[in-house]
Amino acid sequence: MKKFFSKYIGEILMAIATVICVFFFVHITALVSDYRNSLNKRISDQAEFYALEQSRYIAAQCDDLKRETKFLADKLSATEGGATVSQVKDAFLAEWRNEYLVDIGYYKGDAITDWNGSALSSYAEIRESVNAVGTISRAFQYDNTKMSIAIAENVENSTELDGIVLVFERAAVSIENYKTGDDGEKINSVALAEFSLLIKHDGKIVDRDENTDTFTIGNESVQSGIFATIFSDGAKLQSAVDALTGGKNSSFVFSKNSKYYVLTINSFGSENGNMSLACVYSADKISGESSAMMSSVLNALSGLAVCMVVAVAATFINISASKRREYMSESYNAALNCPTTGKFEKDVEGIMKRHGGANFAIVSLKINNFGYVNEKYGDNAGEELAKYCSSAVRRGLFAEETFAYAGDGEFYLFLHYRDRQAFTERLNGAYLRLRSFDGLGDDYRVNVAFAVYEVEKGVRQSVASMIDKLRMVKKAAAVTVGAFSITFYEDILRENYVRKAEIESRMESALAGNEFHLFYQPKYNLRAKNMDGAEILIRWYDPKIGKYRGPNEFLSVFEEDGFISKLDRFVFFKACENIAGRIAERKICYPVSVNVSRVTAIQPDFVDYYIRIKKKFNIKDGFITLEFTESFAYENYEFLRDIVSKLHENGLLCSIDDFGTGYSSYNILKTIEMDEIKLDKFFLGKGISDDRDKTLLKSVIGMLKKLGAKVTQEGVETRDDMIMLEGFGCDVIQGYYFAKPMKYVDFCEFVDTNFTK
Repeated sequence: MKKFFSKYIGEILMAIATVICVFFFVHITALVSDYRNSLNKRISDQAEFYALEQSRYIAAQCDDLKRETKFLADKLSATEGGATVSQVKDAFLAEWRNEYLVDIGYYKGDAITDWNGSALSSYAEIRESVNAVGTISRAFQYDNTKMSIAIAENVENSTELDGIVLVFERAAVSIENYKTGDDGEKINSVALAEFSLLIKHDGKIVDRDENTDTFTIGNESVQSGIFATIFSDGAKLQSAVDALTGGKNSSFVFSKNSKYYVLTINSFGSENGNMSLACVYSADKISGESSAMMSSVLNALSGLAVCMVVAVAATFINISASKRREYMSESYNAALNCPTTGKFEKDVEGIMKRHGGANFAIVSLKINNFGYVNEKYGDNAGEELAKYCSSAVRRGLFAEETFAYAGDGEFYLFLHYRDRQAFTERLNGAYLRLRSFDGLGDDYRVNVAFAVYEVEKGVRQSVASMIDKLRMVKKAAAVTVGAFSITFYEDILRENYVRKAEIESRMESALAGNEFHLFYQPKYNLRAKNMDGAEILIRWYDPKIGKYRGPNEFLSVFEEDGFISKLDRFVFFKACENIAGRIAERKICYPVSVNVSRVTAIQPDFVDYYIRIKKKFNIKDGFITLEFTESFAYENYEFLRDIVSKLHENGLLCSIDDFGTGYSSYNILKTIEMDEIKLDKFFLGKGISDDRDKTLLKSVIGMLKKLGAKVTQEGVETRDDMIMLEGFGCDVIQGYYFAKPMKYVDFCEFVDTNFTK
């Protein structure tokens, strides 16, 4: 046997090395395949996000055209005695200002004509728009000159016509309209795309934007053109074609010239002309060097097959790294030096098994506005903040306690529990440790929200069910205002959770069904002895319950899920529409103010959208004030300063609402030039003594007046309060003493009856 080994030792070692090399090759190939799948999923998700951003811009353009058409139709419907063809023409010539409007016609029965009586029935797409009122037709060649789209709306109470048809240039809905500002700078998602194509579901290109030398788009249909070029896989090509023709949303990863790209297809539906947006993004632009690294690894694999000695050594390295990755993924987050949620659950189960009779609580520690940190301070800022919080939490743990990082600025903690008072004091201490974080500069302070579930002794339940109860606490709790909040689980929260889920399920249909109504609360100018304008408030009339829901019932829910931003835009659009309508009717028109939520204010296109709608309705400068809450201003005063500056440049005024509700406001007053300060009704409440109350209020008003801001006091309900405020130099009052919030039609009657300009 010794002779055998002595003779064939070289061959044996070579065979072993070969087996190990093959094993290593297969193993690393599998890892690379997993990595490729993970990377493809990540870049696809990001590409879909970018494409969705573009799609929202196009959808907004479509909605604008529909609203314009509906606005004109409603105006004609309201014409006394019913609209006539002549009035259609007059309305068009006198008031329409859309630069893309090509023509306007009307329909009666089966006949579709322009206002000169020329038949438009030969255009099948116009016929389709009439058959599907309120939708955008397919793009078509109108008058043998311009590619156009048509939108129809019914006109009520008319004997001469059933409705109107507006024909717009195709360019009214285009990628080109993404460009913003005088410099023509594109939004980020457009700039990152190799190309963006607005296409019909038959594959014909409607509009394009190209930022690449890699791809040649061509003018033919995308099925036989660009899609066939970028897909070597026939099955993938067919899937892309099916997604386009079927009006579905899809994404596809493909390679070209050894680089990876993502094709996204987003459909706007039949109501928007059966069009889709097709975009291609480079994986390198989305994921940095990750995709390029993957290509390098794949190229290196061929060399590993012939380098057996190196491969053997690399095998041991890979085994060690694999074990380390497995440990990190299943047990430990090395970046934050804390357990993962999987390890957390196992540790909690072990602690409860060892101390079944002890009192414990499971806690969610959520850093407020964590997602905004990276956007404002850089890509690594969020990780640095999470590292600091992880370290601070670890230092505060006792024996038989544990924690984990759940992602997105949230930690889970499992702590000993005695009573609420002591536990609240302990969490407050944890907050103070977190508050000392200064890694992002003086203008950032950590704000946290705690959700607490007190574990019931003797009740067997899984860690997963306890975490579900935490989620219920977070869902049912009101949106956190300020730096620190604690919410405990109660049985009633379950009912609140169900109620909020019901609100979330109905909010989109409520907006589409015009269930949200604008209420106007007039404001009175103490100096001019006349109305100063009105604040616009939103109310939801729910036909399901047959009454208005209270704002406190739904606004917090909308802020949590982001729907509030869509509602804010709806309010602003309707406010501008109402102003334009009053001016067109030559009626008295007063300035208005509208509220802007913190969710809306941080949207990348917030300023651009509000400016665009203001210009659309030709609202004069200084006529609309945007109200921001003091809490948002306090937490984001540098960010808000830049926003206010842009709004001022475009004729929009800005106000701080609820001033004096408990925040240090000096940075706001020092940093941001606000046009109006609205004092919270807190100042009219009863304090230690009337003299102290009056002294405080008088001094605050005096200080604000010296800064040049208009001072408005909210919550004025008595004549005595009005007289006192007038004596203190307050400019404007708002409250039930002057007028309650009222529907728009009642507000118009209130103005027309009681006031003159």
